[in-house]
Amino acid sequence: MDHSQYIIDKLEEARDERGMPIAELARRSGIHRKRLWYILNGERKLRADEFVRLIVVMGTPVTAYVPQEMMEALTWSRGGSGR
Repeated sequence: MDHSQYIIDKLEEARDERGMPIAELARRSGIHRKRLWYILNGERKLRADEFVRLIVVMGTPVTAYVPQEMMEALTWSRGGSGR
């Protein structure tokens, strides 16, 4: 799976868990509702600043958006210390 799609899927999962409509997420994050809809439907790219706004609004850690195999590979490449 494309990592961009993984992030979008996780954002949608977090939004669904909170029962938050797209319009409310857009309002809280300061992202135009239509733009957010296009992002979540894969029709527009998610910018880094938008990603940060969304995860802060939803209260999720950035690590929730990193696939486990990527996390393991990155941890291993740092020497396996996990720090």
